Amino acid sequence: MIRLDGKVAVVTGSGQGIGFATARALAQAGAAVVVNDVSEERAAAAVEAIAAAGGRALAEVVPVGGSEAADRCVERAVSGFGRLDIMCANAGILRDKVLWNMTDEDFDAVIETHLRGTFTCARAAVRQFRRQGQGGRLILLSSLAGQRGNFGQTNYAAAKAGIAAFARTWALECARLDVTVNAVLPVALTRMMASIPGMEPYVDAVERGEALPAAVRMGIGIWAWARRKTSRRCSFFLRPKRRGGSPGNASAWAATGFRYGRTRRKSAAPIARADGRRKRSPQPGNRRSDGNWKPMASRRWRPPDTR
Repeated sequence: MIRLDGKVAVVTGSGQGIGFATARALAQAGAAVVVNDVSEERAAAAVEAIAAAGGRALAEVVPVGGSEAADRCVERAVSGFGRLDIMCANAGILRDKVLWNMTDEDFDAVIETHLRGTFTCARAAVRQFRRQGQGGRLILLSSLAGQRGNFGQTNYAAAKAGIAAFARTWALECARLDVTVNAVLPVALTRMMASIPGMEPYVDAVERGEALPAAVRMGIGIWAWARRKTSRRCSFFLRPKRRGGSPGNASAWAATGFRYGRTRRKSAAPIARADGRRKRSPQPGNRRSDGNWKPMASRRWRPPDTR
C-alpha cells in the first residue's frame, strides 16, 4: 500500500460518495485530509468517521465554485496541517434534462460547480505548491459522459469534457513545477445519481446496505460494458484490424467504427525473387505501366512514434 505519511490533502465534495471514499483512503494511507462539503452535518460525520479509524481530518464547509471557496479550502489545509500536497477536485452536482428542457440555471449550476470549481481549486492549490517549492499533485474527476456524451446530460458532459482538457493542459504547464496532473473517470452509484429519474430507490437501497435486484445489477453491468466498448471505438489511436491498412483506413475506423474501401485479398504463397527476398503474389491493380507486376507492400501500417 502506498504510504502518504506527512502529506496533506484537500478533497472537495467529500462529505459522502466518491469524495468521502477518497478522503478515507488518503487518511488510511497516512495523509491529513481537509473534508469539504456544502453540508456541515455531512462534513462533521465524515471527519468523525476518519478520526475514528485513526486518521486526521478537518472540515471546511463551503460550496465549491468561486475563488473564495477554493482559497478557503487551501488556507484550511495550511493553517490546520502546515502545508498542502494533494488537491482532489471531486465536488459535483447533477441537473439532468434534455436539451430543449434545460434552463440557463440548470446549465450554469453544473458548469459552476464542476468546471469552474475544478479550475479555481486547482489554481489555488498550484499557487500554494509554488510557494512551498516542493511540487504537488492534482487529481481531477472527469467522466465517461465527457468522453462520449450521455442522454440528458448536456451540462454535465460538457463540464467533464472540459476537465479532461484541463488535465492535458495543466500537465504541460505544471511539469516544470514538479506538479503532476491526472484525471480519473470513476463509475459509482452514489447519492448524486438520485436526481436521475428512476434512480432514487436504488440509491436509497444501497445506502441502507441492501443488495440491488439481480436484474438491476445485470443492467448496470451491461451498460458499463457497452460504454467501455463504445468508448474504445471512439479512440483516435486504434490501428486497422486487417493487414495492408493505411492511415486513411485507420482514421475511418477511429471515426466511424469501420473501414472504408475494399479489403485486399489474401495473397497466395510468396514468390522468391532473384535477390533472395520474397514478394507477394501479383493481384489485380498492381500492374506497372510496362505490364510487369509490382510487389505489394507487406508491412502493416503503424502510427508514427510520437514519444
